[in-house]
Amino acid sequence: MRVTKSATDASAGLGRPILVWGVLFTLLAILTGLAILKGNQLERAGRETSQVTGKMRLLSQQMTTQALSASQGAQQSFLLLKQYESEFSNALSELISGSEDGQVEPLPPELMPELEQISGQWEQYSGDIDAILQSRESITRATQAAIKVQEKLPQLMSDSEKIADTLRKRLPSSGRQIYFATYQLAIAQKIQNNLNTLLNGGVEALSVADELSKNTERFSQVVDGMLTGNTKLGISRVSISSAREAITRVVSDFGDIADQAGLLVEAAPDLYQVKEVARNIEAQGRLLFEGTGRLEGSVQEYNHGNELWVKLGFALGILALLAFFMLLMSVYRSTRGQLLATKAANDDNQRAILTLLDEMSSLADGDLTVQATVTESITGAIADSTNYAIEALRSLVTAINRAASNVARTSRSTRETALRLSEASEEQARKIVSTSESISDLTDSINKVSQSAERSATVADQSLNIANKGVETVRRTIEGMDSIRENIQDTSKRIKRLGESSQEIGDIVGLITDIADQTNILALNAAIQASSAGEGGRGFAVVADEVQRLAERASNASKQIETLVKTIQADTNEAIQSMEKSTANVVSGAHQAKDAGHALEEIEQVSTRLAEFIKGISEEAREQSLVS
Repeated sequence: MRVTKSATDASAGLGRPILVWGVLFTLLAILTGLAILKGNQLERAGRETSQVTGKMRLLSQQMTTQALSASQGAQQSFLLLKQYESEFSNALSELISGSEDGQVEPLPPELMPELEQISGQWEQYSGDIDAILQSRESITRATQAAIKVQEKLPQLMSDSEKIADTLRKRLPSSGRQIYFATYQLAIAQKIQNNLNTLLNGGVEALSVADELSKNTERFSQVVDGMLTGNTKLGISRVSISSAREAITRVVSDFGDIADQAGLLVEAAPDLYQVKEVARNIEAQGRLLFEGTGRLEGSVQEYNHGNELWVKLGFALGILALLAFFMLLMSVYRSTRGQLLATKAANDDNQRAILTLLDEMSSLADGDLTVQATVTESITGAIADSTNYAIEALRSLVTAINRAASNVARTSRSTRETALRLSEASEEQARKIVSTSESISDLTDSINKVSQSAERSATVADQSLNIANKGVETVRRTIEGMDSIRENIQDTSKRIKRLGESSQEIGDIVGLITDIADQTNILALNAAIQASSAGEGGRGFAVVADEVQRLAERASNASKQIETLVKTIQADTNEAIQSMEKSTANVVSGAHQAKDAGHALEEIEQVSTRLAEFIKGISEEAREQSLVS
């Protein structure tokens, strides 16, 4: 106890340095954290501001690029231009008044003059961007019209060149037509040049628009004159079919080109204005890019001044580490004194435990009369609890001895009861033997019933098989009748076609008869002409007589063929009627076979149910026999 008290006094003496160094370390750690936090805040704010200025510089380039693309009609550029304009405006607002989430702080007053200069440039720049965005519909129409014209112009010029080549080859002497064909090819080339100049913009765009309108009108007059003729211009109508086909294609294609060219002429002032605005944006974009670059450099220089807080935080951190080292030394001294006091207390406890173990050795040998010594040391409570447990064990052993005596008396009573049960079991066995003999007789009867049921089931199965075979035979008969019916119908169709062919032969025979009659008439006329010709037509008369005889023979042969054809048609009709009757008989037989099949199927179903019923009786009898 004296060792513990001295250790406690030593620990109390060492506690004051721990408190002092702990408070100092805490203050320095807090100051270090505040300095580093302030430095990080300034660094983060500076980094966010630098990112915003860098983003503005990049957006100034992207907006200039997209504005130029939008002026050329690129639809995606309009969307990107509007997006970049909104992002640049938001970034400028964040630098002026800060962001809503507080991540970007307003620029310090030292940098505001440069930001105001950029803001002034932005007002004019954004106005030009809005002008391009508002002209989107006009630019889109003009661009689409130009695309359609450019798609059709190559084919138009190719057809125009084919027209000129065809006229030069087929009509080399027609100089005026060749001239106008070449002239309309030159006009098509001018239209293409006018279109390119108009899309590029510039001062020439307005004058080129009038020239484009005049060229389209001239081209239309020339091709119409080549197709239909134009006396006013002195253009004669082209008559060559291949050239006219090419001129027709040119007229069709030029109709669409003229419509689109009209749209381009209407949009020429807007295109000129958009091109001028795009040039202004390109010039202002360079100024805006340079201004945002200077602002970005100024922001980076300003951010370098915020590093003082970080350096201060590092210095305070070093001091905090020194204070922490002194705190550790004080804690080490205090802990060492407490360890010495704890070691002394442990030695006292070990001695008390050894004493208690010596007293408990007799209890381990089975001696329940032992009593442990109760002291004020750490083992005093254990000794008191051990004495209580020994007393409880003595009471338990006494109760076990009394229970053993009661169990012995109960065992003797149980033996007497078992003897009486043995005698009753022998009497029950004699009665069971008598019952078994009766059950054996009942089992023999059930076995006989089961055998009869099995024979009945076999007969039912045979009846079912016969019914199945009958159903299958009827089914094959029906299929055979169906096949016969199809063959008869096919034969009937062939005979019908033979009758139709006979009819056609009759028509041909009629035609031959008509030809023979006409030939006979012609031979008669030839004979009359030969007789009127006198001696010079005698040879012709002989030929006419021969032709007449051939005509009569052909007429007689055609009549015989007609008689045979009618006979064939009559026989064919009778065969068709016979086939139809046979078909009806086959169909009737098929229906009767189906009815027989249905009857056999019903017999099959009844036989199946009967077989199942008999099998059920047999199985129940067999089960009853096994149970018995």
